[in-house]
Amino acid sequence: MKRITLIILFLLPVFISALSLNNQAQGLREKYPDVYEAIKAEAVEQWGENHQMIVYEINEQSKAILIVSDLLTDADYTGIVYNAIIDWCDGGRMEFEKYKDNLYEAPVNWKMVVYVSQNQINSMNEY
Repeated sequence: MKRITLIILFLLPVFISALSLNNQAQGLREKYPDVYEAIKAEAVEQWGENHQMIVYEINEQSKAILIVSDLLTDADYTGIVYNAIIDWCDGGRMEFEKYKDNLYEAPVNWKMVVYVSQNQINSMNEY
């Protein structure tokens, strides 16, 4: 019984965190509401009525968009990151062009942009 109680106490924060927005998502919602709304709209489109997954997706995309923002500050990585954004933008380059002035509002899978960009950067730094 003691073991079950410990497991429940250990897992409780994980379940609770999946039900609320993380700090990154809250920050985007407050400081950049248009970016947050774009992420939220994509999450709702993807997950429909599954509210727990919508929150999870918003949290993950919010974390990823902040990583992308950091990567874009390094001139050595800009081309890699933009190529990944184009590749993972719904509608590809045509859709990307529409959002040039509001890049972070584009319908992009930011998690995949981070994944691809980090893999490309790691490979670039190998030689």
